[in-house]
Amino acid sequence: LVYATVALYQFGADRIARIQEMLREAARARPIWLLTLEGRNPKLTLTRHTAADSREHHLANASPHAWWLEWTAN
Repeated sequence: LVYATVALYQFGADRIARIQEMLREAARARPIWLLTLEGRNPKLTLTRHTAADSREHHLANASPHAWWLEWTAN
């Protein structure tokens, strides 16, 4: 599990793309999960990277720094 909370927005698009590429490369050997709370209107998101693909699941809406969460996942 890799997690990022209110951090990735500080990197440029090229750096974020490189991080995503590294996760996909690591997922060739085993599933990698990425849990993020990012964005101007933060969303708690869980992404599962495997050798075959990546699937993103929106779990909750949140306030900045997750002072509150509105769970949206089933």
